[in-house]
Amino acid sequence: MKYVSRFNQMLTIDALFEGGRMFVGATSVTYLLHAGLSLSQIAFLKSIQAMTVLLGEVPTGVLADSMGHKKSLLASSLFAVLGFALYYWGEGFNFFVIAEILTALSLCFWSGAFEAFAIDEAKLEETPGEIDRFFHSNQSLNSVTVLVFGLLGGFLGHLGLALPYLAAIGSYIFMGALLWSIPETLKTHAGSSEYVPWFKNIKKHLKATFTQGLLHPALMPFFIANILIQFTVQPLLHYWQPYFQSLNAQLGTEKQGLIFAAYCATSALFGAVYAKYSAKSFLRSPKITIVLFAVFSALYCLLGLESPWLFAVIVFCLLQGTLSIARTSLGVRMNENIDSSSRASILSSLSLISRLGMVGALYVIGQLVPAQQSVPSLVPLFKYFGFISVGLVVLIVVGSFINQRKKRVIL
Repeated sequence: MKYVSRFNQMLTIDALFEGGRMFVGATSVTYLLHAGLSLSQIAFLKSIQAMTVLLGEVPTGVLADSMGHKKSLLASSLFAVLGFALYYWGEGFNFFVIAEILTALSLCFWSGAFEAFAIDEAKLEETPGEIDRFFHSNQSLNSVTVLVFGLLGGFLGHLGLALPYLAAIGSYIFMGALLWSIPETLKTHAGSSEYVPWFKNIKKHLKATFTQGLLHPALMPFFIANILIQFTVQPLLHYWQPYFQSLNAQLGTEKQGLIFAAYCATSALFGAVYAKYSAKSFLRSPKITIVLFAVFSALYCLLGLESPWLFAVIVFCLLQGTLSIARTSLGVRMNENIDSSSRASILSSLSLISRLGMVGALYVIGQLVPAQQSVPSLVPLFKYFGFISVGLVVLIVVGSFINQRKKRVIL
C-alpha cells in the first residue's frame, strides 16, 4: 500500500501521546499527596485543568487550521514536556498549578489537530474505507498503549513516585522528534498563492467553525449525539471501581487492576478486528453505527441488574469494546461530512461542546449517589444511565431517518 509508512507513523504518534499521560495515571494523586498537597488542593488543580481546556479548546483549533496542524501538534508535545517537567522538578502548589495549565494546553493543541493532520498527510480520503481502517487501528493501538504504559507507570511508581513523570517526559520528547521528522506536505489549506498570515486568518476560521460546524445542519446531529455520549459514559469512566466494589466488598485494588487490563485488552481486540475488515461495505454502512450503539445500550442495561460480579465484569468488558468501535464509527461518519480546511477547529468545537455532557452527568450523579454511604450500591445509577443510553439510540435512529429524508447520509 502506497501510504503504509505514513499511516503507521500517524498511529505511533497518537499512541505515544495517549500512552505518555498514562505513565502517571495510577500514581499522580499519591505523588501530589506525598508532595504535601491536600485533597482540596488536588481537586482545585483538576478544576484548573478543566477550565483551561474549556477556554482553550476552540482557539487552539482555530490556530491549528490557521498555522498548520503539524505546528499545533509540536506545540502540544512542547507543552506536555514542560508540564511534566514542572511536576518532576517543581516543588509546591504554585508550580503544580502552572504544570496543570501546561498539560491542559497540550490536550487543547492536540484535540482536533491530530485527526486533521492524519487524514490530510496520510491521504486517507483517497482510498475507500481507509479512514475507517485508520480510526479503528488507532483506537486498538491506543488501547494497548494505555494498558502497557499504565502498568509500567505503576511499576515505576513503586520504585519512586516521581519516576513516572520522567518516563512521560521521555515519551513526549520521542514523540516530538518523530513528529518533527515527518515532512508536512500540506503547508496551508488556503494554498500558497492565497496564503494569509494566521493572525489575519482567525476571523475566517472562526466564521467557518460556526457556519461549517456548530450551525451546519449536516453536523448538528453529531454534536447532539456526542453530548449525550459524553453524558452517558461518565459512570463507566469514573465510577466503575466503586460499582464493582458494591457488587463485591472484598474486591481489592489488584482485582481492579485486572479489570482495567481486561477492558483495555477487549477494546484493543475489538478495534483490531474491526480495522481488519473495515473496508467491507457493510461495515462502512451508516446502519452499522446504529447497530453498535444498540448493542452498547443493551449491555449497559445489563449492568443495571443485580448480578454476580464476574458476570458484570464480562458485560463491562464487552460494553467497553463495543463503545470504542461505536464512537470510532461515529467519528468516521462525522469526518466524512467536514471540510478539510476547517477540520481542526470544528473538531475542537465538538470536543468543547461534548464536555457539556460531562458536566451535566457529574451533576446528576452527585444528586443520585447517596453521600452518607462509604461504598453505596451503584447498580441503580448504572440502571438509570442504561435507560438514558436507550434514548441515545432512539435519537440516532431518528436523526438518521430525518437526514435520509433530506438526502444526507450522516449517521
